[in-house]
Amino acid sequence: MGRRRSAATRRREDLWTRALLLLCLAWAGVNLARFAVQEARLLHQHKILADEQRLVDAKRSRLQAQFAEARSYRGAEYVARKTLVMARPDEIPVLFMKGATGRIVALKEQSPPNQPPQSR
Repeated sequence: MGRRRSAATRRREDLWTRALLLLCLAWAGVNLARFAVQEARLLHQHKILADEQRLVDAKRSRLQAQFAEARSYRGAEYVARKTLVMARPDEIPVLFMKGATGRIVALKEQSPPNQPPQSR
C-alpha cells in the first residue's frame, strides 16, 4: 500500500494546495473582471455605432430625396434659376445688388441691342 505521510507533511501539502487554489481563483477573478470591462466597453461602443448608423440612414434618405427632386423637372428648374440665374422666355429676370450707397437696387436685365424686347 501507499506510504503514510506525517501530519506536518499533510498540512504542508494542504497549505500548498490552498495557495495554488487561491492563486487560480485570483487569476480567474482578474480575467473575469477584464472580460466584464471589455463587454461593457463593447456594449457602449455598440450603442454609439447604432446611433451613428441611424444618423447615416436618415442622412442617406434625405440625400436620396434631394437627388430625386434634382432629377425632376422642378429640381432642374430650381437649379437653373438659383445657380445659373436663368429665367423662362416670358419672364423678366431681376437681379438685386447693393449699390455704392449700400442700398439694395433691383436691376432688370435688358435685351441685347440687336434684338427687340420680348413682348408677352
